[in-house]
Amino acid sequence: MDYLMIKENRKLSEEKSIEILNNASHGILSTIDEDNQPYGVPLSYVLINKTIYFHCANNGHKLHNINYNNKVSFTVVSNDYPVIDDENDYTTRYASVIVFGKAYIVLDKEEKIKSLKALTNKYFENMSFFDDNVKRFIDATTIVAIDIDKISGKSNIK
Repeated sequence: MDYLMIKENRKLSEEKSIEILNNASHGILSTIDEDNQPYGVPLSYVLINKTIYFHCANNGHKLHNINYNNKVSFTVVSNDYPVIDDENDYTTRYASVIVFGKAYIVLDKEEKIKSLKALTNKYFENMSFFDDNVKRFIDATTIVAIDIDKISGKSNIK
C-alpha cells in the first residue's frame, strides 16, 4: 500500500533522496521474522547504481529474517538538529530517506569484492590494506544487496 506524505511540501525528489542516501554515514535495516517480530539494526552501507550493499557475518538475526522474508526497509537520517523556528516552536531540522526493496545474498565473488571495495572506500581514504583483508576475511563475510523498489525522501531543512 502506498501512503501519501502528510507534509507534501517536505517531499524530496528521487535525485535528492539518492544524494542523501549516498552521503549518509549509516542506515537502519528493518526486517521481520516468522513471528512478525520487527527487527531494526544500524549498519554501514554503500549505494551502487541504486542497489544498497552491506556486509555481515555468515549467520545471524538479520540473515535469518532476510531468508524468511526478503522484503525490507532501509532508513537514513542526515543533518538533524534541533531549532526554535520562526513561530517559536520547538522542532528538528532533518533530511531522511526510506527505501523499500528486496534483499538477497550476493553469491558472485567479483560482485562481493566490488561492493566491499566501494564500502571500504566510502569510509576509509587508506585502501592499502584492502586486498590483504579481502583474502583473510572474504569467506567469513556475507554481502547483502537491496534492490530498491521504492524510495521516499523528506526534509524540512531551510
